[in-house]
Amino acid sequence: MKKQKHKVCCIFDFDSTLIKLESLDEILMLASDNKNDIAIEIDKITKLGMNGDISFSNSLNMRLKIANPTKLHIKKSIQKLKKNISIGIPECIKQIANFAEIYIVSGGFTDAILPIAKILKIPQQNCFANEFIFGKNQEFFGINHKNPMSKNGGKVEVVKNIIDQNNFEKIFVIGDGYTDLEISLAIPKVIFCGFGQNIVREKVLKESKNFFYNTDDLISFIKK
Repeated sequence: MKKQKHKVCCIFDFDSTLIKLESLDEILMLASDNKNDIAIEIDKITKLGMNGDISFSNSLNMRLKIANPTKLHIKKSIQKLKKNISIGIPECIKQIANFAEIYIVSGGFTDAILPIAKILKIPQQNCFANEFIFGKNQEFFGINHKNPMSKNGGKVEVVKNIIDQNNFEKIFVIGDGYTDLEISLAIPKVIFCGFGQNIVREKVLKESKNFFYNTDDLISFIKK
């Protein structure tokens, strides 16, 4: 474990938070033939999962049954993701990094997340997400089910591990989805910050004590 620099920890969701898009949805769109019908179906499943209407694992498995992505699909999607980093996020991360350790904990996939994390200068070892499994010919085999992020409650488990291995005095979780809010429900010391710049999920808005529509207000709150 690297030497800790700060007593404050900020854990960011990735999709619709650090970036404007849902990265897995973008990858699956590239892997699909009938893009219009697929887009509607993927969006429907994603919303059900992010609103907490179906479990995360169900949402993930249902989406992966729609199309089988290859490494080439992921590579192409990354170019789009790089152009869709959320407004104000680079400066937000830069400011917060002066006084807090920054993590990404996401139900997305490392293949798509790590290139964006590199741009934002978030250490690779601080990024926790799902993992694709590919064959020798880059064909899709599935995902790593040993990874806690592939399961319901995966974010809670990962954040608990981060807390157990460190001595943070304050832990903030920033995200748009119900799986982010669930972390603070399971771990009372976590301060949840709902982030609605890209999308507002009504259930998250309703149940959040702290909700922000831009990075300036988010930074001000965390600095307090």
